[in-house]
Amino acid sequence: MADWSAVYLRETLGTGPGLAGLGYAGCAVAMTVGRLAGDRVVARFGPVRVLRAGALVAALGLGAGLLADHPAAAVTGFTLFGLGVAPVAPVTFSAAGNLPGVPAASGISRVTAVGYLGLLGGPPVIGFVAQATGQAWALAVPVALVAMIVPLAAATSTAGR
Repeated sequence: MADWSAVYLRETLGTGPGLAGLGYAGCAVAMTVGRLAGDRVVARFGPVRVLRAGALVAALGLGAGLLADHPAAAVTGFTLFGLGVAPVAPVTFSAAGNLPGVPAASGISRVTAVGYLGLLGGPPVIGFVAQATGQAWALAVPVALVAMIVPLAAATSTAGR
C-alpha cells in the first residue's frame, strides 16, 4: 500500500495529492491500531480465527473499495486492508518461533525472508500487472494474496504445526 495506494488514488481516481496520501495514511494508522490491540485479540480469539477474520476484512475491504471506483471508498478499502493484515506478521512470527523441533531463530528468519521477498517483489509485480491491465486490477493481486490467508491460517495453531 505504501507504493501503490497514492498512485491509484491520484492517477486512476483523479484525486489531488493531499487526498491521494490518505490511502497510505489510513492503511498505516489502521495497521498500527491493529498491532497495538493484536495481542489482546489473539489471546481472546486465537491466532487462526484472528488471521481468518483479518484476511476477510482486508480482502473484502480493499476489493469493495476498488470496485466502488470512488476515492472515499478506496481510502476506506486501504484502511480496512491495513486493519486486516495488522496481525499477520506478529502471529506468523510467533508461530514460526514456536515450531516444535525448529530453533526459534531459524523459524523466524525463514518467515522474515519470505516477508522481505514480498516487500521487495510485490511493488514491481503490481507495476507490471498495472501496465498490462490497469491499476485497479493490479491492486486485486494483494486482495487475492491476502484471501489465501483464510485457508492457510490453520498453520499458526499448535495443532496445525
